Order: sequence, then C-alpha cells, then structure tokens
Amino acid sequence: MATLTVQDNLQQFSTPGNLEDVVFKSIEFVQKTLSENRNLVLITAGGTSVPLEQNTVRCIENFSTGRRGAISAENFLLADYNVIYLHRNGSSFPFERKFVDYLDEKSKRLMDIFTIANDCVNIAENFPKDLKDSLKHYELLKNNILTIKYTSLSEYMHYTHAICNALKPIEKRAMIYLAAAVSDFFVSNSDTQVHKIQSSDKLINLKLSPVPKMLGKLVESWAPDAYVVTFKLETDPEILDHKAKSALIKYRHEAVVANTLHDRYNTVKILTELENIVIRLSEEETHAKVNIEQKIVEKLIKFHVNHMTSI
Repeated sequence: MATLTVQDNLQQFSTPGNLEDVVFKSIEFVQKTLSENRNLVLITAGGTSVPLEQNTVRCIENFSTGRRGAISAENFLLADYNVIYLHRNGSSFPFERKFVDYLDEKSKRLMDIFTIANDCVNIAENFPKDLKDSLKHYELLKNNILTIKYTSLSEYMHYTHAICNALKPIEKRAMIYLAAAVSDFFVSNSDTQVHKIQSSDKLINLKLSPVPKMLGKLVESWAPDAYVVTFKLETDPEILDHKAKSALIKYRHEAVVANTLHDRYNTVKILTELENIVIRLSEEETHAKVNIEQKIVEKLIKFHVNHMTSI
C-alpha cells in the first residue's frame, strides 16, 4: 500500500470552511505577540475524530480529554507566554477545567451552583480558594490566549499547518507543544459511504489507511526555527525509551515527553538529543494534587531559553 505524503493528505481531506478565519486570527495573534515582546507556544490538545461516513453519524474516537494540554497552557500563561490553544471541541480548557473537576468531585451539575431570585442569577456555592484563583488568573490572562477548536482529523491537519506557517515571524521564540492525541489511521473519502452505514447482521469491512506523519514537514519547513515538543504514550514501558529516541532521530526535533499509560499522571521522561530526564511526583506532591505538567513546563521553558540563545 502506497504511503500518502502530508501534502496529499491535506488535499485529500476537504478544506474546513473557516480556514481563512483561522489563518487571519493566527497571523493577528502572532503580530500582537511580537508587539508585546513575548514568547509564544502553540499547544494542541484532545483527540481527533475520524468519520466513517461523509454525512457523519459514526466515527472512530480515542479517550483523550485534553487535560495535559489544558494544564500545560495554564502554566505557560502564568510564565508570561502567549498561547495558541488548538483543542478538540468540548475538551478540557485552561482554568475552566478546575470548575469541571470540582463539580464532578462533588457529584453536582452546573445548574446546582446557581440560584435565582427576582430575575437575578446568584452563585450559591462557596468555592474553595484554588477555584477563585483560577478565575482571577483567567480574567488576568484571557487576552494572552487564542483558542481554536477542531473536531475532525481533517480540521486538525489543516489548522496545524496554517498556524505553524503563521508562527514563522516569531522564529526561535515560538514553541510547538504537540500534546493532541492524533489518530494513527483514517478512512479516506474515496472509501467512505456518502450516507449513514445501515444496521445489519452482516460484517462490515473498514479500510483504514495510515495517517501520514506531518512532523517531518513541520520541523523542516512549516516552522523551522521553533522549539518542537512531541508526546509519546506507550503501554509497554520496555519500549518507551526506544520509541522516543527513534522519533528524535527520525524527525530531528527538540524534545519528546514520554510516559506509559498507567503512570502518566505521576511519572514522565523528557528526552532530548543529549538528555534523558525523569520527572516523578513524590507521595507528598501526589497527595497535594500537584500536577506533573507544572514540572514539565518548567523544564521545557529552560530548554526553550537555551534554544533561543543558541546560534
């Protein structure tokens, strides 16, 4: 089976109707960042949907919630970075996600925290300090983040390409933090039915084609000066380092954040050309609900500073 190139894939999938708007907003935000003399990070978060029909009813999904990307975005914003947050529609969102976690923990619905009296809506909940701090941070930093939503693999590919090209004027001050869980396989338009697949007792055969890897093109020409970070998740810890190192060699980007499925919230590795750093939360940090993303971002910012000062 022939392997598609990235350009073939971008042409094969229909162009999103709002692509021009995404391009315009990205260029405008980059110019704003330059005028403010800030660093900028593109963060991708959440999973991609692969439609099984052209008039989509059924699709292939994954379990990604976008949590790692959302928490990372918070930490970059607090470190005075501007952020382009390319995230799956409905996935976790910076600062807001703490309120969602709180309601889930308390087994409450959103409507439960409001009361209404004399046509005035009031908040009935006495929120803890960390939630109040999240609201303060969002109010303070909301102009430093550009949010762009995607659902399908097609949208993700087109938007990532467009945003990376918009980052070129920032040069080395740009970081690309690819935390989204991008589908490994897709069903091409030529192999999908136009209308809903009808229910039956018969077996259905799906032709899944490998999604062409865009990372090589991104590093080479889409954003050649940016500091590029990818993520590697495996279920087998024995192959984790090998897979991460192989990616660094193949695509020649700057860093891989690697972890296994079952301890991804407590232990990660950051691999670069010269380093293999283990970041592990202590029992005290885990009990205190410290997010490992804070440590990941702190370390990557140090690497990014070195990248910016390199010749």
